[in-house]
Amino acid sequence: MATNDSFELGRMSNLKIILRNIGALQLIQSGLMFASIIVTLIFGEFYQAGIFFLSGLLTGTFGGILYWVFSDAPDPKVKHAMIIAGLGWFITAAFGSLPFFLTAYLTPTGVIESYLPTGATYSSSVYNFLNPLHALFEGMSGWTTTGLTMAVHEPSLPRGLLWWRTLMQWIGGMGVILLTVVVIRQATGMSGYLLFQSEARERKLRPSVLGTLRELWTLYLGVTIFAAIYLTVVLAIFEPDYTISRAIWGGVTHAMTAISTGGFSILDNSIATYQSYIIEVLYLPIMILGGIAYPVYYAVIREKDTSELLQSPQTRWLIILIVFGVPVLTLLSVLQYSTSIAFRQSLFQYISGITTTGFQSAPIGDWPAAAIVFIVAGAMVIGGSAGGTVGGIKIIRAYIIGKGFTWKIQNVFFTEHEIPELNLGRERLSREEMNRETTEATLLVLFYIVTLIISLIVLTSVVGDKYTLADTLFEVASAQSTVGLSSGITDPTMPVAAEIVLIFQMWIGRLEIIPVLVFFRALFLGFSR
Repeated sequence: MATNDSFELGRMSNLKIILRNIGALQLIQSGLMFASIIVTLIFGEFYQAGIFFLSGLLTGTFGGILYWVFSDAPDPKVKHAMIIAGLGWFITAAFGSLPFFLTAYLTPTGVIESYLPTGATYSSSVYNFLNPLHALFEGMSGWTTTGLTMAVHEPSLPRGLLWWRTLMQWIGGMGVILLTVVVIRQATGMSGYLLFQSEARERKLRPSVLGTLRELWTLYLGVTIFAAIYLTVVLAIFEPDYTISRAIWGGVTHAMTAISTGGFSILDNSIATYQSYIIEVLYLPIMILGGIAYPVYYAVIREKDTSELLQSPQTRWLIILIVFGVPVLTLLSVLQYSTSIAFRQSLFQYISGITTTGFQSAPIGDWPAAAIVFIVAGAMVIGGSAGGTVGGIKIIRAYIIGKGFTWKIQNVFFTEHEIPELNLGRERLSREEMNRETTEATLLVLFYIVTLIISLIVLTSVVGDKYTLADTLFEVASAQSTVGLSSGITDPTMPVAAEIVLIFQMWIGRLEIIPVLVFFRALFLGFSR
């Protein structure tokens, strides 16, 4: 009996830890919803103000109850941190879908129609969110910084919803759990570090986790402000029809979704709407900024060490991949386009893919199959720098696996006592450290590929013959690497099973699979070892 009682107490303690922290996440989201009311009032969207008030009230009530009822829960351990990340992100995305769902159901038809641009011949995309699955899709895509969307015509959405999509991606880029630790401070020390790691973060910039998180958010905000000013100036100069207020709106929202590598746009056809080669080129530096790791920013800005830009293997290989990847993609595209058009499309879309930003300037579904497969394997799956906001397997893991492979071959020619240490950037790894790093990177990449193949099989079977194998490969890779580019499959009319698969992929892709696997393990097998 004593054993059963202790088991029940242990299980309750585990649940209290998890639910308390999930409640904290929703309190943060509730605050963001209430803050968004300011934006709706600026644009005179009073129905939207009511929607965000109701969304914030529902979310805050749920989160507040959990946080208050389980306030005496102890700090999380490794297993708890992983489950909090896995389950917490899903619940956050679900509550994040409330503004979309409630807008579609509670806003009068006449008000919804007023959101349509003058002369529009289509219905408002607000109606798409009458389907709760579509609303969940949008919430998941936002919080995971993916950028795939059920809002077919973004300009037909109220400014409040466009802002909420932007804000989700910007907060999601750095991590809602990391924001929660800073604001509520319910976990510090080792427990805070575990939560820090659960969102795929690895390197601390300061001795304390809280200090590191504050530094990260400060750098993130600073880079975003720079990008917002830069893009506002670009739009004010090169879009002559833009008023200053319109340039600011476009510059701020696109800066937030570019630096977070999210890719949501306020435009009907993403960056292709501008129809300007100059603007496309001027957007490239901001996407590249989003693909760089924040420890590099810390070294350059805080420590005045500009050499870190080239010393960092991730930054160096990001540049190398762009320099070699764009010409290859261009060559594969000239089978269908002129050289100038092929280069223009390849330049923008390769950088958008490798940084997992997801801004789109070309009809990728019309590309040759070889070009589609190359941008998947040579850009989207790899992703940008770990320690940033990007998706994919990350450059550092591909680099470690490549280095580890050549290192293993070289070891054949050395005795056991002669095996050399290996340089990884500025770090020197021993034999044991290199074996561990290579094993961990290989396992994660293996999980990634297996999940990708399973998703590809499912998606191919449900979309039928309308799309090629290259199209479906592109879509699942875009979702799982949280890129957000689309070959045309993501649409409100897509099969339900396909939509569920993509939602699942966005979820596991943002958390790099392991926290989700830990969550399902605990769900079906409990917390026992």
